[in-house]
Amino acid sequence: MFVANLFTNRVNVIIMRSSMLPHGYAMKPVFSLRFSPKGQCGSTGNASRKWAFCVSGASKGIDMNKQSYPSNNRVTLQLLKELFSYDEETGLFTRIKKIKKGNKGDVITNIANSGYVFVSINHIQIGAHRLAWLYCNGELPEKGIDHINGVKHDNRIKNLRLASQSENIQNYKKPNKNNKAGMLGAYSKNNVWQSQICINRKLVYLGRFKTPEEANKAYLDAKRLLHPFNTL
Repeated sequence: MFVANLFTNRVNVIIMRSSMLPHGYAMKPVFSLRFSPKGQCGSTGNASRKWAFCVSGASKGIDMNKQSYPSNNRVTLQLLKELFSYDEETGLFTRIKKIKKGNKGDVITNIANSGYVFVSINHIQIGAHRLAWLYCNGELPEKGIDHINGVKHDNRIKNLRLASQSENIQNYKKPNKNNKAGMLGAYSKNNVWQSQICINRKLVYLGRFKTPEEANKAYLDAKRLLHPFNTL
């Protein structure tokens, strides 16, 4: 994602590695390119051309060769347990060490607009579901995490399972916001209700129907047969 800030004789471009973030991490700037007239770039720029560019970190001390999300070396089980306790029955994290912006005993319950709970560790927002997996299994998951019951803030360990992005999508329980019927798999085209399902990244047409309920039933029947990760 490129965000450009235009002003007199200068362009700032902030590059966001949103596509490189694993499931459950908040997006953050990686670095910026500043395009300036020749001679205004400083020692890091290329002043041999009329317009040069400088590269600067989005925050102090950033290493642009490193990933913009925490690695296992930065967020460890030991560090997590030094800062928080985790209740497997409720799925909630409780702060056990006072920090500048958090008190001992604080329960992390804030739900983001995405529906997930995020926990801040070393100024990095990490999905509570990923940290729950780390707490109980000793390592951050390499794959994504699926909430089995579809409730994104229910981080009980029994409600979490490893899943690829396509497996996670198989467990969607609600239609997207653009679905006029309000039913999974049902859509109208030329005033005719139809249905289709995605299998291995390919759309499979399920037919035409008289009502959205019939289209939805056809979709659910196919989903239960062809989407092994669904829980409907």
